[in-house]
Formats: sequence, structure tokens, C-alpha cells
Amino acid sequence: MAAPQVTVERAARSPHITTARRSALLAQAGIVLLLAAVALLPRVLALGLFGDSDEINFWLPRSERFLNALRAGDFAATAQSTHPGVTTMWLGSAGILLRRALLEWGVLDTMPFETLLMLMRLPVALVHTAGVLVGYALLRRMFAPTIAVLAALLWAADPFVIAYARILHVDGLTTTFATLSLLAALVYCNHRGAIGYLVLSAVCGALAVLSKSPGLAVVPVISLAALLAAWEQTVSQRHTTTKYRSFALCVLRSSFIWGGVFALSIVLVYPAMWADPLRVYEQMRVGVEVEGGSPHVIGQFFPGRRKRYPWPALLSGSAGLAYHPNHAGRTVPAGVCLALERTGHRPTPHAGAAGAV
Repeated sequence: MAAPQVTVERAARSPHITTARRSALLAQAGIVLLLAAVALLPRVLALGLFGDSDEINFWLPRSERFLNALRAGDFAATAQSTHPGVTTMWLGSAGILLRRALLEWGVLDTMPFETLLMLMRLPVALVHTAGVLVGYALLRRMFAPTIAVLAALLWAADPFVIAYARILHVDGLTTTFATLSLLAALVYCNHRGAIGYLVLSAVCGALAVLSKSPGLAVVPVISLAALLAAWEQTVSQRHTTTKYRSFALCVLRSSFIWGGVFALSIVLVYPAMWADPLRVYEQMRVGVEVEGGSPHVIGQFFPGRRKRYPWPALLSGSAGLAYHPNHAGRTVPAGVCLALERTGHRPTPHAGAAGAV
């Protein structure tokens, strides 16, 4: 009689369980829709009402030449910049195709410059919006739901990040892809994520580098995270006889997968790699050594005054006062730390590592 009684009790509870799950799913869907709205609207409204000199002078014509080179099969000619700005030109090309399609379908009779600019920027804004949503999903794997929502909202609503998500440029895309690469790597390393998170990290890391060469900064950071995680995960497997073999195998496995996917992604996404990889290497070397090793031609501002690059202040934690595109990626980690402090949440060592990175 015990078994039927248990079955009856489970059947009695099942409607309540189903209702609770349905409510949880609806609540989660509502949160995703809220994040999508907060991320999308400020990134797409009035996109054509202002201009950026870098777009007009560089990225609009580069996108046009990039698309023309693709159509002509002249893949080597897709290497347009030392940045290299590949993702920017792909998205700019998507905007060009959208513009031409709307004209061909008769949706638009004319194409004023404001509309042209809006269509060229729209794919970039959509990619940034998708990045916020993917980032939220990764944050959910590392933090409590409240912390993940708050961090994603800070990411979505940060005015500085929004500004660079509204133009056809390289810095915003580098920030989005580098952030996603780091978050996915932390999920895999510190939270026993599936191998797909490692693949996602490598793909986003490659896209960060293809957006702008300083995206290479993700490589040493992720390497260090992988080493520390492998050391912790193989403690119980290190015996006198095997010594550090399990640790070495774990590191080699992760490095092989991440490095292989990273390299493959660069080759697949950058058409110039198909035709002239040596030229691509030389261009990126110049971008890193020459441009990266000298001050920016228009200088930096800290705080509100033009002056030399304030490295001591940046390293001391006041980076938010230095107004430069490459600092946009600091917003999310700072938001996570603020959320932890305000809620009184005491993170696990894994959560602390994510916030630190």
C-alpha cells in the first residue's frame, strides 16, 4: 500500500509543480524581454541623426570596398585596415545589402544620408543587443539570478557603452566580444561548463581580435584562468606516481580546443586569410607595434582635461574617469562587484574570480 500512496501524493503535487515551473519560465521570459528592450531601444532609436568622423571617413568606404572585393573574389583586398576591423566591415556590408534590398523592393524610393547611415549602423546595434542577452545567459551560470539581472542591466544601460554600440566602429565590438569570451571561459573553467562554452569563448575571442587587435588581451587572461582552474580540478588526481600528468593533460586539452577554434574562426571570418595570410600578419603586426606603441593622435581626457595617458589612475581603479573607448569593457565587472556589495551577497571563490576578471 505504500507505493500507491506515494504515487497519489506525487500526482497531487504535480499540478503545483507544473504551475511553479510555468511561472518561473514566464518570469524568465519577462526578464529577457525587459533586457532586450533596455538594450535595443537606446541602441537603435534615431540612429541617423548624428555623424561620426571615423565612420564617414573610414568605415563606410571600407565596408563598401570590402563588399566589392568579396563580390569580385579579390579576397586579399578585404584587408583594409591595421585594426583590422573585419567584423565592422562585415556588419557594414550587411547594412549595404539591406539598403540595396529596400531600394530594389520599393520599400524606399530615395536614400537620404540619414537613412543610409541608420541602415549601416543597424546590424552593429543588433549584434550589441544580442551580446547583452548572451552575456546575461552566461552570468546566470555564475551568479544568483538577481545579481545576473543587475549586471546585465548595468551593461545594457551604460551610456558610454551605448554610445559605441550606435556607430559603425571597432571599439564597441571589441568590448562586446571580449567580454563574452571572458564570461564563457569562466563558465567553462570555474563552473564545470560544457565544452560548448570553451568553443564560444574561442569564437568570441577571435571576433574581438578581428574587431581590433587589442582584443588579443583576452588570450593571457583566459590562459591564466584555465591554468588556475585545471590546477584546482586535478588536485585529487595528482598522485606520487602520476605527479602532474593529469594537470598537464587538462591544460593541453583546453588549450588545443580553445586555440584550434580561435585560429579556425580567424581564418573563416577574415577573407584575406584565404588569399594572403602573410599580408594579414604584417598588417596586424603594424597595428600592434606601431599604433599600439604610440599615444593616440587625439589624446585622452582625464577627468575632463586633455593629458597624457593616466596609467597610475587607471590601474588604481579609477578607470571609469578616463574617457576612452577601450575602457568600456570595465563596466560589466564593476557592475558585478557593485551588485555583490549592495546585496550583501558573499560570492563563492568562483564568483569572486568572475568579478575580478
